[in-house]
Amino acid sequence: MTPGRASAFRRFRELILGVILGIMLALVATLLQTLQASAGPIVRDISGLLFFLIGLGFGLVLWLGSRRERELRRIYEAIANVTTGGVVVDNVDGQIVFANAKFAEMVGRSMSDVVGKKFTDVVAPESRALADGEYMRRRLGASSVYEIDLVRPDGGAITALVSGQSLMAGERYTGSASFFLDITQRKRAEREVTQAKELAEFFLDLITHDISNINQGIRGFAEIMRLAIEAPAERRKATVEKILGQVDRSNTLITNIKKISELRWAWADSPQTTLDVEEAIRQAIAMAMGSFPGRHVEIRFTNRAGAFTARGDYLATELFYNLIHNAIKYTTTKDVEVVVDVEKLPKGSALVTVSDSGPGIPDDAKELLFSRIAPSKRENQPSGYHSGVGLTLVRLISERFGWKVWAENRARGDYTQGTSFCIEIQPL
Repeated sequence: MTPGRASAFRRFRELILGVILGIMLALVATLLQTLQASAGPIVRDISGLLFFLIGLGFGLVLWLGSRRERELRRIYEAIANVTTGGVVVDNVDGQIVFANAKFAEMVGRSMSDVVGKKFTDVVAPESRALADGEYMRRRLGASSVYEIDLVRPDGGAITALVSGQSLMAGERYTGSASFFLDITQRKRAEREVTQAKELAEFFLDLITHDISNINQGIRGFAEIMRLAIEAPAERRKATVEKILGQVDRSNTLITNIKKISELRWAWADSPQTTLDVEEAIRQAIAMAMGSFPGRHVEIRFTNRAGAFTARGDYLATELFYNLIHNAIKYTTTKDVEVVVDVEKLPKGSALVTVSDSGPGIPDDAKELLFSRIAPSKRENQPSGYHSGVGLTLVRLISERFGWKVWAENRARGDYTQGTSFCIEIQPL
């Protein structure tokens, strides 16, 4: 029952009670008048006193009733005016029968729009299974404390800490009362702390592993040059090329570290701009082709999804570039062929696939490819398949755009035939 309907029902009940009491008083008065007309003075005095006491009793009953009503009304108004969190009462069917103004504000709706809805109507889809489970717990009489995501009409969501209590009539469940505390900012702060810790470990790993290896490589080739000062020019030239290659590798690593550092501060904000997926892929292909001038590279691009616009920015080109660059880099044959496909999935999203014909990646290593920024991941990665900075960048960009990225075998069941990197892109 809504607050307005409850108030109307209460006034109607008071009216009926007043009518009944009035009729009873009228009947008592008529009876006493009859007694007074036919009885002596003592009986008339007694009947008058009795009439006074009956009237006093009725007045006391009405005063106690109104006092109880005022107390209930004060309690109701106090709950309705709670501003520290949302308060919701639902019935046995999970339908909201009361919600305070704070809860309506939390879910971005008016109070009249909230009352009468099922509680699951304001719960984010990914939290509905949890909400259903907690509802069953309360039906069994158990209280519950849990975190849940609530969805707003504009598509936004908040995270709330919920404390729910069953309302029982003996052994019968009649509904529940729940208090909601908005912890969205706290959860965001927790994620930022975790991300900062992971990023610090990632940079430490780069210094102790990647940069150290590059420096060792440069020193090793320099030692060869020093010891082979009289070596033929071709040999010395080849050694210099290797040194320059290590320097280029170091410069690329530094560039990607700067991009990751910049992206770190943009993680909390989703891009507000849109991009054409095919155009971003074509720009990435041109960039990747220019990175291997000395190799014969063929990139076959097919777009079966047609024009597809998604939410994103310039970093989408960086994402596709890293996947295509890796596909070329890790193909060991002299001639390189990379296949880039775009297709439309039945649910409306687009699937971009970058496939190579390299040595492939074992299945137990695929899940760890994008997880270099994560605690204790390094110790668990198979030897020879350590996640690179480029794939870390791919994962971070995908998370920021709300895209999904994964790796699978190019040939089903045989990882040695090459790898396909897949990106599922949500439409606008």
